[in-house]
This record gives sequence, structure tokens and C-alpha cells, in this order.
Amino acid sequence: MKLQISSQALLLLLVGVNSLITTPLHSRRRTSLFRPNLVGGLPATLDDDLVENLDDALEMLLGDVVRDVDAEAPQRSMRRTPAPASPAGPLFENDASVNFNDPAVLSTSNPRWVEAGLDQNVIDILSGKGITTFTPVQGEAFEPVVNGRDVIGRSRTGTGKTLAFGLPSLTRMVELTQNKGTRDESGRMKRGRKVSMVVLCPTRELARQVSEELSGVARPLGFFVEVFHGGVSYEPQARALRSGVDVLVGTPGRIMDHMDRGNLDLSECNIAVLDEADEMLNMGFAEDVEVILEDVGVANEDATQCLLFSATTPPWVKQIGAKYQTDVYAVDATGDEGGARVATTVRHMAVQLPPGVESKRSILEDIIAVEISKGDNKAEVDETNAIAAAAAEKKKKSSGAMQQKIFGKTIVFTETKREADELVSGGVFKSLTAQALHGDVGQKQRDSTLNAFRAGAFNVLVATDVAARGIDIQDVDLVIQFDPPRDVDTYVH
Repeated sequence: MKLQISSQALLLLLVGVNSLITTPLHSRRRTSLFRPNLVGGLPATLDDDLVENLDDALEMLLGDVVRDVDAEAPQRSMRRTPAPASPAGPLFENDASVNFNDPAVLSTSNPRWVEAGLDQNVIDILSGKGITTFTPVQGEAFEPVVNGRDVIGRSRTGTGKTLAFGLPSLTRMVELTQNKGTRDESGRMKRGRKVSMVVLCPTRELARQVSEELSGVARPLGFFVEVFHGGVSYEPQARALRSGVDVLVGTPGRIMDHMDRGNLDLSECNIAVLDEADEMLNMGFAEDVEVILEDVGVANEDATQCLLFSATTPPWVKQIGAKYQTDVYAVDATGDEGGARVATTVRHMAVQLPPGVESKRSILEDIIAVEISKGDNKAEVDETNAIAAAAAEKKKKSSGAMQQKIFGKTIVFTETKREADELVSGGVFKSLTAQALHGDVGQKQRDSTLNAFRAGAFNVLVATDVAARGIDIQDVDLVIQFDPPRDVDTYVH
């Protein structure tokens, strides 16, 4: 799941034990991870053995994500033979000293980005969305991707991986399309042109959101972005292909369907991207992905550029890289070696409750109310950027912003659809408003629910872990795991 989380946001694990505490996770010392205090007026008492066991259990679950959060918060398009990945390093000698954690370097007003090829109109679009500083993964990936290098990018969830591959890829496509002659004399893209860039996503929600994000920055460059996924008619998608699509974002199953029907020809595709590549394997798309990659760019003289972006890098991702990438530039913006990493902008805490689901239900709304009341989630705005400042002022005056200021945005994750429905309809929320999101909710209702939540029309989104994968929601104040996740990767995503 991709969440743009407020700087003071909190993630809570609800753990069924014999007493109630709010538990900040601190740095990995052998001393206890827990600091007892009061929540909802209930006592917080623990014996030493219980604390020790909880320490061990949470360290096993979270691994290295425990942080002191109180600190500063012939046909050769896709490679047919394995190619060893080169270690991460500077692409250009002159850039060896560039610090991609330096806000001055990452500022969108830094002339280096225009000099590297980024269109000023695109920068203005970003400013209108309040983006005035790139994230480290966006900054470091830009020049390697623009220069055609194969890239494996790893960064924490919520750090803008879509723009990390999208901005430089679209920038590179400007020159590629000129060389291919797919623009007419007036500069408009020719009808019936073939896809130049394909982005594979594990879920339809992620595909839709990636498409929306790329569409905004592709429009000033004259490119058209389409999204293909299941649950909707084939004909509008086929019609779009006949007109001409520059960037195709989609799920592997629907893209393969169009290839099998003869609607989609990826033989001239220049760039292939796997977004959330680790989730492709988890959701059973590994074989489909490899079938698609085998047909990408087979008509091109030059090998297709392959970009893999993910929060974690399991063995399958590395195998794909070895098979379809050469001269790889590795971008690791997690700031650490190995292991999965969560966003550093989130405080991680655990709440201990008496055994049984009823104890969780009875205190859930109170916990949300207490934690939301603590928040002071004012986003910093670059006042020197007139476009960004105007956009922030407009957003601040919106009805959705006023609603969030009072009640906040909370997401509650559950393991089952039944549990999600029971939380929403079972009288758990008396003051707050909640809606459910899970696999039994139809596509139109899912879209309606997500749009309403983003707009601040209700306060609490209760979603199953599986249904929530790929959802991108801005300005979330509180995330609650109604049950601890079963594995580290689920927690990271």
C-alpha cells in the first residue's frame, strides 16, 4: 500500500494480551521496546516476562524496521541471457559527490533538473501538486534512467517510486519518439502508433493510480497514458490502442489478454517497468510477467530499457534483473543495507488489549479519537514557490481539509472481509463515520469509496490487507492493524 502519510502520523498494532498500553517502538537495544502509559483511562501494567516476550515477538515481526522514532523524524529487446548486475555507484564521475539527501540538491528549482532534460512545464505541474522537493530515490534515479540505463530501485514505501521512474522515462521518450518519427509536423503524436512504455502493476488500484500520476506529467509532453485492468470492458481499451497509446499501465492479466487477442503489439516498446515488483511474485504473476517481457521491444535495434522498482528485493526480483537487465544501476534509497524498510515518517506503536476481539472493538474508536487529537499535521510549504503556495492555500480552504482537521483520516486493516464489514456495521463507530473496502465490493463502489475517503467525506476506511494493496492515499493521520500482519513484507507495503 502506498500512503502519503502526514509527518506526525502513527501506525498502531493491536496485540491481544492481558493489559493495555501504548507502546512506542524505539531503537534496537536489549532494554524493553515498551513504554507503558495510559490510553482511554485504563491502567498500564506489565510484568517483566510479558514485556520480554512482546519484545521478541515484535522484533521477529518487524525485523530491522524498529527505529528510534523520536529522533529526527537478433531479437534482443529484453535480454535473453543472464547479465550480472553491477554494484551501485555514481553514473558520472562529476556526480560522485552529489548528496541526494540534500534538500538544496533535490529542490525542483535547482537548475540541474532542467539541465538534465526535465521540462519546466512538468516542474510547474509538480509545483501545483505541492511537490517542490524530490525524494532521494527520485533524485538519484533521474539521470541513469534518462541516459537509458537499466535500473533496480529500492526505497521505503511512500517515497514516490512512480515519479522516480516516470519523470526520467517520459523525459527520455521525448527524444525516442522524435527519432522514431511518431510525431507529425505539428508536433502531435501520430494516430495508430505503438506503445513506447509499458508499466506492469500487481493490482488494478495501483495501476489506476500510477496511470493518473503519470498522466499529469505526460500531458505537457504530448504523451497519452492509458490504464488496462480487469473488471471493465475490453472494447474501450482496444479502441485506445487503435488511436495510439504512448504509455500503457496495467495488470499482467489484462495486458496478456490484449496480446492474445492481437490488440496489443509491444514489439516497438522502448521502456518496460515493473512497479512493486516484489508484489508481482506474491500475487502469482511471475510467469505472466516473464511472458510479457519476452515480447517487449523485439522489433527494436536497441535493447529495451528495463526498470524494476520495489520496497523489497526478494530473489525473484533479482532473477528478473539478471535475465532482462545489463549494466544495471542500483538505487537503494533505504539508507541501510539489506532487509525490508518502512517509511521513516511514521511512528510505530503497539496497543496491548485483553484477549478476544470484543476488547479491540470496544476501544477502537476511543484510540482513534485520542491519537487524532494529538496530531498537528501541518505540511511544510515552500513559500518561495508561488505555484505550490497557491495550491496549498486552495487546499487548506477546501471542505475536505476542514473535515480532516477535525476528525483526521484513519485506515484500519483487517484480515477478513467479514471482520471489515462487522467493524463498519456493528456499532463500533458511534461518533466517527466509516466505510469498508474488500474483495466483495464492486469496482464502481470501490472507486466511489476511495474518492470519498480522499475527499474527507468520511473518517475511517476499514480495509482488508489484500484489497488495500496498491492504494495511494494522501495525508493519512493514523493507520491501525486490527491484527498484526503475518509477515514483514505485508507490514512494509
